Amino acid sequence: MALGRCAVLMIMAGCAPATKRAVATPAPSAAAPHGSPAVVATPHTGGTSYELPGDWTLARDDDAGQELARGEACWDLGDVACAGLAFEAAIALAPNGGAAQAARWYLGHIYTYIDRQPLRAADRYLEIVAAAPATTASRKAHLAAAAALAEAKAWPRAVQVLADALARDDLAFDQRVEALARRGYVHLTTGALDEAEADLRTAIKTWQGAPRIDDPYFVAMAHNYLGDTMRERFRRHVLRQPLSELKVDLDAKRRLLLLAYDAYRQTLAFRTPYWATAAGYAMADLFYEYFQVATSIPLPANWSSTQAEAYRQEVWALVAENLHKARDGHLKNVELSDAYGVSTEWSRASALRAAQIDVAIASYERQHAK
Repeated sequence: MALGRCAVLMIMAGCAPATKRAVATPAPSAAAPHGSPAVVATPHTGGTSYELPGDWTLARDDDAGQELARGEACWDLGDVACAGLAFEAAIALAPNGGAAQAARWYLGHIYTYIDRQPLRAADRYLEIVAAAPATTASRKAHLAAAAALAEAKAWPRAVQVLADALARDDLAFDQRVEALARRGYVHLTTGALDEAEADLRTAIKTWQGAPRIDDPYFVAMAHNYLGDTMRERFRRHVLRQPLSELKVDLDAKRRLLLLAYDAYRQTLAFRTPYWATAAGYAMADLFYEYFQVATSIPLPANWSSTQAEAYRQEVWALVAENLHKARDGHLKNVELSDAYGVSTEWSRASALRAAQIDVAIASYERQHAK
């Protein structure tokens, strides 16, 4: 994951090395850091290329340029501490120069993926936005800052940065989809479901209207979080008594569940390992969640214990198949992960959930064997 001197020149000023070595975001993973230097991406920071944009002209013969070169040499050797000090020195020597801008980009990557200081990363990225507002670098830095703020759970600031990014008139289609998907996620996380749904549906509509978007990562992200939004609406919908109202509420819950399932199903079509397994987990777990809701419906207070038990037995018989569907779905999600050749947090969670559901099925069968 090194980005050497010639790669910087190539991206920024047109150098053409034999082999391009550029910093790029790894696939999202919950695994421990790997490689040297250690890099770990998350759903927030994944999916975005962190190659340096080509807007800056670098002077290598001044002090700031020499510090940048020293930082790159340290970086290539895996000495992140040395690289960080050199990049900070390049900024201090000539804050408005091209070397400083490149150093800020490097530091944003270091603070995001290695030192795990996302707020510092966001600050460095936003310095790029302020210094060169009408550049490719500025657009990329705006979105990188939003990703870092989401990683830091700095929700209000993330919303503001994304609002500022979306107010730009120079975002490409894929960047607008990314910004909308990210803001939809922030709204979902903070419980603003109407705002989340609006942003996520707009992201999908933007993708549908785009001439071409090569990387579907954020399109898949928007579909997945739209499913999560519908699932959260399902969870929030309260079941009421008497039975006449309970029937209406259960029907409403069922419709929300179908909307969530459809959004997750569409996520699978984009074949992005992280979001595909996230959607696979959710689709399987919807059956489990529906089973839990159906078997915990509040019963009328005037029912006798005999009536209540007879009702529970009937409900269990009707919805028990959902446990089997949930388990089978989770096992298929593990198989999907294997087919992609990756292990994600969602495929690992599916393996655990399948085992938990097996226990529930065994318990149910023991009860009904008596």
